Amino acid sequence: MPVPVRAEGAIPADAYSVFWRNTEKTPAAICFENGISVISAHTNYDLSPIGVNKVLAQKLNLHNVVSSNDSCFMIGELDNPMTSDMFSEYVGKCLSAHLRYNDCTKEIKTVAVCGGAGSDFASDAKKAGADALVTGDGKYHEFLDATDEEILLVSAGHYETEFPAVVSLCKLLEDKFKDIQFKVAEQKTPIKNI
Repeated sequence: MPVPVRAEGAIPADAYSVFWRNTEKTPAAICFENGISVISAHTNYDLSPIGVNKVLAQKLNLHNVVSSNDSCFMIGELDNPMTSDMFSEYVGKCLSAHLRYNDCTKEIKTVAVCGGAGSDFASDAKKAGADALVTGDGKYHEFLDATDEEILLVSAGHYETEFPAVVSLCKLLEDKFKDIQFKVAEQKTPIKNI
């Protein structure tokens, strides 16, 4: 039987919704009923040296990537500097994402990445030398703060910044445990764009 590998939603925050979401059984409930173990290491994988942020940096072709010392992001460099508009378009293409970004006139060369909900690290990323922070979710006031601090904040979607790491994790597990079949759980973002 294949071991499901999933990014989000296997283990919800409250106990009731572990088994039911509205009137539908959750993936955790289906696994439980069928005797399938669920391994949920969401934040651990975010911070892993081979995890979410590393894969996001790879998707953006960043070089000289290092972990921040005291925050939840990695930081790396582009091959060539870009304008904020050019860089934001580049991110959208790399991640197949619809995104939002703030008005920033700064040239982008050094980029911090934090998959998922990491827009609150924009100030820390700026202090670490980043010209831009690519993350999943950005709030209005965080865009205002980023503009004031002269750092580009790119909100590329929670799913879009994390899901590539699930595919990478599945491949890593397949390579490590050749006698076990792993499968990326079918999922997509529930967010629609017009």
